[in-house]
Amino acid sequence: MIHPPSRFRFLSGAALAGMTLTALVGCQASGGELTREEFVEQGNAICAAGNAEIEAAVPKGESAGPPSGPEGEALFKTIIESSNRSIDAVAALKPPADLQPEMTSIIADTRVIMADLEAQGMEALFASEEDPFAEVNVRLRAVGLTVCGEDMAE
Repeated sequence: MIHPPSRFRFLSGAALAGMTLTALVGCQASGGELTREEFVEQGNAICAAGNAEIEAAVPKGESAGPPSGPEGEALFKTIIESSNRSIDAVAALKPPADLQPEMTSIIADTRVIMADLEAQGMEALFASEEDPFAEVNVRLRAVGLTVCGEDMAE
């Protein structure tokens, strides 16, 4: 979802969940079903805000690898918390009926991935080159949530 400098490619999977998915839930008019255009616009805006929060937490400096110690813990915490807020915000949107089943599935799958990442911890996340969200990203892009489904390693 975010496009950090290449030295932070290790974030590609985790930041998506936010992949990636905060503030615009309150913008939904009267709690009713959104049009496809409204859903895509609001969902992508939620993801953009979450991505910006994570990007701001990435330590600045010359290090070519992932942060460790307190910097790494702080970044990991931000990734998990921001991503979970984004997921909850996107889940709170009411997509058009034709997108509802797929979005319910995407949100459920994303929550499972996030729980696994949180359980594995900072070291496992930062050491992995594999994007655990690759399949979910494809599905997000297919429903129009292109910001949510960005591959940050590109």
